[in-house]
Amino acid sequence: MSVMQSGTQMVKLKAGSKGLVRLFYLDEHRSCIRWRPSRKSEKAKITIDSLYKVTEGRQSDIFHRHAESSFDPACCFTVYHGNHMESLDLVTSNLEEARTWTFEEADKNGDGLLNMEEIYQLLHKMNVNLPRRKVKHMFQEADSDDQQGTLTFEEFSVFYKMMSLRRDLYLLLMGYSDRKDHLTADELANFLRNEQKLSEENKQKGILGIEGFTSFMRSPTCDVFNPQHHEVNQDMDRPLCDYYISSSHNTYLTGDQLLSHSKTDMYAWVLQTGCRCVEVDCWDGPDGEPMVQHGYTLTSKITFKSVIETIDKYAFINNQ
Repeated sequence: MSVMQSGTQMVKLKAGSKGLVRLFYLDEHRSCIRWRPSRKSEKAKITIDSLYKVTEGRQSDIFHRHAESSFDPACCFTVYHGNHMESLDLVTSNLEEARTWTFEEADKNGDGLLNMEEIYQLLHKMNVNLPRRKVKHMFQEADSDDQQGTLTFEEFSVFYKMMSLRRDLYLLLMGYSDRKDHLTADELANFLRNEQKLSEENKQKGILGIEGFTSFMRSPTCDVFNPQHHEVNQDMDRPLCDYYISSSHNTYLTGDQLLSHSKTDMYAWVLQTGCRCVEVDCWDGPDGEPMVQHGYTLTSKITFKSVIETIDKYAFINNQ
């Protein structure tokens, strides 16, 4: 999951072209697959709940017509999505990247289905810590066909939606929908007026379910960030020294990046000398306690708790 959120460079095939290299990634809410660069950034996405199936190899019409022999089939896959079964045809640079982005990575025994143990292993890799009882309940809810005890791709999509459901938004929807699992147009308008303080524009017909409601809440329309600040909006003609921010790299280390010790004293020292930006590298530690260390080296570890306590103590002594 971390690989998918960091992004993977893949070739995006299009009819009549040799393909475009784009960075594909899972967004921060794990609700959309996005890619960049794109001239229409808001349209350069596929919502998870619109996925129909993923096929491996060169099976789609696009592959057959334009790239039958150009790419290794082990690195090719197609994502079918939307009401009209649109295809997103992708090529990775190696087999491991393809496995990461397809159902195969989670399907350890290769039977095209996911059993309970494979689900547990997948959640562990995703760093999703849910009680086993809750996972089992969601698994059973999603397992709706005759093959009890395993999930197909479609059933796993249902399971993923359950797992990704935000309880706070669900309760908000229930509160404005008279405890139904959807909003009518009038209820949505009431929510926009009273909760979001928005005008009555872009009225919608029909009802709005939890997936649509969640998507709306995560959309740019509801973003608390000022969209004008995505572009340079301040005076950038001053000398560089006017913008300089005292920052610290690998703040916790007392020496080199391979063998030295990590100490909380380093945070106290840099903050008292006027540093305004420090680095905290967090890693999973024993007993669920996060640790701070320089990953994949022989440097020592310190607890995340001790680091933030030190920062809290010294951050605002010298605040100029």
